[in-house]
Amino acid sequence: MEMRVEDFIVNGVWDFQKLKMWVSREEAIQIRRIPISISRCSDKLTWAFSRNGEYTVKSGYIEMKRSFDARMSTAKAGLSLQVPSSLWPSIWKIKALPKVKHFLWRLCTNSLPLKENLFKRRCNLSSLCPICELEPETPEHLLFFCSWARAVWLSSSLSCRFDRSRLKRVDLWLAEVFGGVVGGDESVFALVASICWFIWKGRYFFVFEKKTSDPVLTKDLAEKACDEFLSVRVKPKSCSAPPLARDSATSVWAPPVSGFFKANVDGAFNPKDLRAGLGVIFRDFEGVVLDGCSIPVFASSCLMVEALAVRQAVRMARDLELDNVVIESDCADLVNSIGSDVNRQCNLVADWLAKAAVRRMCPLGWVFSPPSSLASLLALDACGIRSGIG
Repeated sequence: MEMRVEDFIVNGVWDFQKLKMWVSREEAIQIRRIPISISRCSDKLTWAFSRNGEYTVKSGYIEMKRSFDARMSTAKAGLSLQVPSSLWPSIWKIKALPKVKHFLWRLCTNSLPLKENLFKRRCNLSSLCPICELEPETPEHLLFFCSWARAVWLSSSLSCRFDRSRLKRVDLWLAEVFGGVVGGDESVFALVASICWFIWKGRYFFVFEKKTSDPVLTKDLAEKACDEFLSVRVKPKSCSAPPLARDSATSVWAPPVSGFFKANVDGAFNPKDLRAGLGVIFRDFEGVVLDGCSIPVFASSCLMVEALAVRQAVRMARDLELDNVVIESDCADLVNSIGSDVNRQCNLVADWLAKAAVRRMCPLGWVFSPPSSLASLLALDACGIRSGIG
């Protein structure tokens, strides 16, 4: 049976299930990372491991060596279950109490006295979760899949939902959250650790003191403890002395002129697992947020994610019926052929949204009710507007 590329595209996206019927799953995943053009242009062959898409002997050698090193590393690992080595430094650097870090360490090594562990050691008659009594109490069930724990995460400012098909091990998830994106938000990391700790405390009160913990109250306690610790350990930010170097006008976000709108875009890419996300935010000349998005996407390079972010901004501007729009990106390689790029310090909000998309941790309704870490960046940009007005 003869098939064409267009047969695998449905409503502008790849039909992943049909692809797996014709090629291997690994090949289907790679194909799904190829963005589909929204315009009718001719296809061409490109080399994915260089910025300009052209093959060179150097880029070919580097990619071949990387692939060889990855195969050797997998062979050495064997079949043993190993915790990612990058996770431990990330845990010890979290801005949290030592007991919280120690709890996360025990959680990732599966050394907590959970029902399943006690049952395996014949110290308990049942492995079921003591709260819901529906599933074995594993680290993943304790934190993410118990109905009570799900309510805690959903009611928090992170508004997290967890997919069973993707979240298999808690240590891999924490490694992705804490270390998957370079330059992540430390306050988000601290809040994640605090929520995990207070879910464990809520479980303790239920098992040993027969007290049923309210998910919203647990969330409030976690956020309050996190804010109190950060307020003591971290110097408060102010408009007069921000922690970032701003020695020139080009390092401050500047609003568009009256009658225009500005869209700041950014992309985040994790080369370890090829997960990517983009962030877009629209603001008017007064700095008021009009709309935005934080979307996980399929991509194969940093440059591709940055390009997809610009394309998403164009689509949103069309849907919002905005004509006078200025699009800013901090990716010099992408915009050099079009115009000048913007300083990275002017693009912190879009950068936050992109990294949140990679971690799948951008809260719902952030446009109207942003979490504290995002609100502080928006306030910092607003300080630049006020100082510019005089």
